[in-house]
Amino acid sequence: MNKAVFLGCNEKQKKLLAEASDLEDKGYMEKAVSLYKQVLDISPTVPFAFACLGGIYFDKKDYKTAISYFAEAIKLKPNSPKTILLKAKAEENYGLLKSAVETYDKYLDIDPDNADVYFKEANIYEYKEWYDSALLLYEKALSLDKYNKQYQYKIDEMKQLIASGKSKE
Repeated sequence: MNKAVFLGCNEKQKKLLAEASDLEDKGYMEKAVSLYKQVLDISPTVPFAFACLGGIYFDKKDYKTAISYFAEAIKLKPNSPKTILLKAKAEENYGLLKSAVETYDKYLDIDPDNADVYFKEANIYEYKEWYDSALLLYEKALSLDKYNKQYQYKIDEMKQLIASGKSKE
């Protein structure tokens, strides 16, 4: 376990975090949840505990709960790319598309060369039938991953939809 996750923890919290992480690795999620919550009961200032809880609820497809835990983790550690990306995915899965786009943008502020994130954001715009915006993002994704056939296919598809006048922008 990375020592950075223990920053700001007292000895009891460190022990609980290590035990919770071990239980999580072994698939004992309910026990792990209980221990992560004990860490936060001692002091709600441990971003790793919030992020782990978010991840557990994300895996259970309880996106609403996952989003709240990820949000708390991000408040405490604003530039945590993995947590930001998971929050965006949870928001997207929960149907909070505007929020998901904002969170993907926050991720791109940290890692502006991630083609996959541009692609995910473009998919949201395509779903909303905002084909002009989707096209720009698909093109950005392709510029970062020049040989990705899926990105090229989506660009061609958006151009056809825009030419047919179907964009809702």
